[in-house]
Amino acid sequence: MVTGQLLNKLKEALQALALPYEDQIKSFPNFAVVTDELVLGYDEIFQKINQLDDNGNLSEGQLAALKSIDDYSEYLSKNHKSIFLEPKKLKTDEKWEKMRQLAMSALNVMAWKLERPNFSHSIYIQAD
Repeated sequence: MVTGQLLNKLKEALQALALPYEDQIKSFPNFAVVTDELVLGYDEIFQKINQLDDNGNLSEGQLAALKSIDDYSEYLSKNHKSIFLEPKKLKTDEKWEKMRQLAMSALNVMAWKLERPNFSHSIYIQAD
């Protein structure tokens, strides 16, 4: 994937994670499992972060902010799995609020604005 595309996908994933609950829900189709979309969307791009780092596109501070989200997500998946399995927790659980704060910090370090991302290029398939 080209560097510009990676950065754009990273920006979108961070924006989606940082949005308030109401905007997170509105960012995906009604049938989507929003918690999965948020976490897996970020994880997918984070797995490719070394490509950005190898090209010298990220500072140490930026890498640290991005890694903090990955570390926290991993911690939650090991110790608080229900946070991903119960979509209502996206609104009520303070762990999601911490995830939003980490994502907002990363957006700030990257000098990106918090906006609702444009997922028009994304394809969602509804299960029967």
